[in-house]
Amino acid sequence: MTSKRSKLSRTLAAVAITACSLFSASSTVAAQAGAPAAWECGEWSFCIYSGAGGTGSRLEMRDGVYDLGGVGGGVLDNNVHSVKNISGDAWCLYDYMGYEGLLTRIQDSYTGPISASIGEKVTSVQAC
Repeated sequence: MTSKRSKLSRTLAAVAITACSLFSASSTVAAQAGAPAAWECGEWSFCIYSGAGGTGSRLEMRDGVYDLGGVGGGVLDNNVHSVKNISGDAWCLYDYMGYEGLLTRIQDSYTGPISASIGEKVTSVQAC
């Protein structure tokens, strides 16, 4: 009886660890998935990318992000090298979390690079 309980306990523990690993992996992938094609971005969205030319990790937004360090493992915090704005509004990139320290304003319909001097400072983003 004890060996059956022990085996069941080990099996349940393995299932729990696997479930936690899958949850963590899927959360990370969803938040920072690299686009299979450059410039992937949903309709009426503002997208930021870690790579040049709309490549690398991507975050698609319709609302602002108060602190990029708290999203997708923080891979885009101080690491924005290109943007695509098809939101219908201008978006602002900020140096500090909480939308402080305006770095630049991205006009609607802009798709392109962000200078390294700005992209390596971006910590929060919102429509402005």
